[in-house]
Amino acid sequence: MTVAVARPVSTRRLVRAEVVQRRRMLAGLAAGTFVFLLAVAGTYQALGGAAGLSDTFGVKPPAFFSAFAGARDVNLFAPRNYLGFGFVHPLFLVLTLTVAISIGTASVAGDVESGRVEMLYTRPVRRTTVLDARLRLWLVAQLVVIGAGVAGALVGMRLSPDLRAVGIGAIARIVVQLLPLVAFVGALSFAASAWSRNRGQALGIAVGVVALGYLVNFLALLWHPLAFAQRLTPFGYYTPSAAVDHVDWTDVVVLLAAAAALLAVARAVLVRRDLV
Repeated sequence: MTVAVARPVSTRRLVRAEVVQRRRMLAGLAAGTFVFLLAVAGTYQALGGAAGLSDTFGVKPPAFFSAFAGARDVNLFAPRNYLGFGFVHPLFLVLTLTVAISIGTASVAGDVESGRVEMLYTRPVRRTTVLDARLRLWLVAQLVVIGAGVAGALVGMRLSPDLRAVGIGAIARIVVQLLPLVAFVGALSFAASAWSRNRGQALGIAVGVVALGYLVNFLALLWHPLAFAQRLTPFGYYTPSAAVDHVDWTDVVVLLAAAAALLAVARAVLVRRDLV
C-alpha cells in the first residue's frame, strides 16, 4: 500500500494567497491614506492658511491641538507643522498601523486557530520560514499603504502655495521617522501572535499596547507632570513636526532596536511552542 506524503506548502504560494485574501483590505487602506492626506494638505489654503487658522483658534493653538500634533507648544498652524500634523493624526495612524496589526496578529495565532498549522508548519519547512514569508508580505503591504498616503500629501501640497514651499524633503524625513514606529508595532503584533492561541488574544494584546501607548503619550504632552512618561511609549519617539526639519536618528535607532528585539522573541517563541 502506498502512503501519500503531504508536500510542504510553498512560501511563495502562501504569500500569494495572503495577498489575494487581503487585497480588498489593503486597497481600502491605501485609498484611505491617500484621500486623508490629500484632504489635510489640500484644505490648508481653503481654511485660510496660517492667518485664517490663527483668526479662528487664536494666535497660540490650544494645548489640546499641540498634543494631537505630537509635540508640546508646537505652532500647528505653520505650514510645515500643519503638514506634519497629517502624519500623526489618529486617523492616519489607524489606517497605517492596521496593516501591521492585522497581518502580524494573524501570522501564527490565526493558523493555530484555523488549524492550518498542520499544513503550513511541516518539515522540511522550518517554522521561521513561514514567519519570514509573512514578514515580507507585511513589509510590502505596509510600504504600499504608506506610499499611497505620501502620494496624497504630495498632490495636496500642489494645491497650496504655502505647503508647496515646504518641499518633498520634509515628507521624506517624516517617512523616515514614521517607518521605525510602524516596524515596532508590526514586531509587537508578530510577537503577540507567536505567543497566543488565537487571533483574538493576539489582537487584544497588540491593540491594547498600542492604544495605551498613544493615550499615555497624549496625556504626557497635555499634562506637564506626566512629561516623563512620553519616552516610555513608542509614540514618544515619533514627532513629525520636528521631522519636517531633521530626522532624530536616536529615536529611529531606539524603535528599530526594540522592533528587532520583539522579532527575536517572536522567532524564539515560535520555534519552541506547541502549535497543535
